[in-house]
Amino acid sequence: MAKKSDKNITIKPEKMSETLNLIYQFGAEHVLKGFASGQLSVTNAQEIYSYSQAGKANWPTIKLCESGNDIIMNISIEGSILHQELIDSEKKSTTSPNHKTPKIRDIREHLDTHVIGQAVAKRAVARAGKLHYERCFGEPTHNNTKLNKQNVLIHGPSGCGKTEIARALATFLGISVFIEDTSQLSPSGYKGRNIEDMAREIWLQCDKNMEKAQTSIVVLDEFDKMGAIGNGSGVAGFRQSVMNDLLKFVEGGVIPFKEYANAPETQFLDTSNILIIALGAFEGIEHFFAEQGSIGFGAEKIKTETPNRNDIVNDINLEHFNKWGFNSQILGRFPIRTHILELTVEELVEIQKNVPGSVYHQWVELFARLDNRVELEFTSPVFEAIAQKAIKQKTGARELVAEYSELLGEAYDTAEDDENIKSVKVCVKGGKPIIQYSTEINALEKIFKQTQIDKEA
Repeated sequence: MAKKSDKNITIKPEKMSETLNLIYQFGAEHVLKGFASGQLSVTNAQEIYSYSQAGKANWPTIKLCESGNDIIMNISIEGSILHQELIDSEKKSTTSPNHKTPKIRDIREHLDTHVIGQAVAKRAVARAGKLHYERCFGEPTHNNTKLNKQNVLIHGPSGCGKTEIARALATFLGISVFIEDTSQLSPSGYKGRNIEDMAREIWLQCDKNMEKAQTSIVVLDEFDKMGAIGNGSGVAGFRQSVMNDLLKFVEGGVIPFKEYANAPETQFLDTSNILIIALGAFEGIEHFFAEQGSIGFGAEKIKTETPNRNDIVNDINLEHFNKWGFNSQILGRFPIRTHILELTVEELVEIQKNVPGSVYHQWVELFARLDNRVELEFTSPVFEAIAQKAIKQKTGARELVAEYSELLGEAYDTAEDDENIKSVKVCVKGGKPIIQYSTEINALEKIFKQTQIDKEA
């Protein structure tokens, strides 16, 4: 990658149409942003985009105008192959993304960059994503066999990657994703949210494009709360009614709804081609494995020590979900059932250091945006110390946000108030992270200064 340019780079037009951005999302938008930030040279940008488009020469006409410290990147849409494809797609009124069906290994590679660990769940979700894409957008063979949809149920601890896996899948496929908190749903006819509200919001989120809405991914978060045990409120009949309503949505049916209360027209969302991914922590399901039968007639069940969740995930089956309060009808609509594991210290360290947009990288960015451009630096033991502290809270990677805020909040305020501070270094002493401030030139500036000296020499 090219080093950041000293020149001011302007992209024109500054804003493109939403439709054009949709076509760009697998390459051009990322490339243009990289070019604008100076991280990519013109050659880099063109090569990366060509690769992302599998050799298709649909990069729009680009004219570069350089004047002093300014570079103007003028994008001409008219006449480009990309523009023609845009016109053709609008004429056909299709929602199929402008790409061939992805391979499972490519989906997994994308998931690997966003979610650390959880190989079993990522493999299952990648396969489900490929099948969903094939069903919705693939070309049928000569015998025209219909492909049934395969919904996914992911169970496992909170904060360990369930939602992020679903989001990353939707991003890679270029498909809209809608996340619904199922614990807030009420049966039809009762006050509160119901499946008609879900259908309306999916349609609105897809800009009232029904074809796009009907090939989207819907994530049913807090799915475990629908069970009698997960709900914990004693109103099992109420939750059962919600489950029955949701069954139609999950298995594939037509849901009527209105855009607003007195709308003259009724819209209809067909959920037959919507991929459903249900997520649930099922916290405490491991207690079922502590029951080992009984001795004698009418005797109480003998209980052993409750096993570790990671030790029994492969043994959780339909029987345990039935005990939790789910009926076989709705469970049968989730043929792909997989799990995630509790994160290890090593995985929490890797999340901090290597996941794009992690809480660590966000704090580095926050310090760098101060007027004094403060450099935030961690020694390696700091990441492990934070991970060790976070893992005790049993909330997975979510706890990292709280730990970073507690560790760096005051340091950020101090660096903002004192513009002489150039760097903030965090290291570990006595088993605890400590913060050191420096008014000296930071490491990045030293490297830059030495480079300039070497060039002049």
